[in-house]
Amino acid sequence: MGSRFPALISATGRCIAAFGGHPSKEVERRLHTLRREDPPSLPQWRADVQATKESGSAVDDGRYIAGVTVIAAPVMPRGRVSHALVVVGVSEQLRRIGLTGIGTALRGEAARLSERLEEG
Repeated sequence: MGSRFPALISATGRCIAAFGGHPSKEVERRLHTLRREDPPSLPQWRADVQATKESGSAVDDGRYIAGVTVIAAPVMPRGRVSHALVVVGVSEQLRRIGLTGIGTALRGEAARLSERLEEG
């Protein structure tokens, strides 16, 4: 809780790229500075960002850290990304629970948190 990582790393980075409103060329330029276990190719990363736009959450299945899956959903009060809710766990265990279900739950909680932040 409360950990800090580079903004574009892992599943959270896909949320920032998908919903942050930053110029795509600048985001892509910064990707090359990140240290990851198994970085996706640029076309794969673009596809991941597009999937994040469509689903509202992102999954990093072992790309950032081998054997670790990261699932994230953006918190967006007033339509702007301010934070992300993230679940991190051993890949096999999270797959058993269900990545889609975890993503759905995170999106719901992120939406509720976004509304609360707008109120207050």
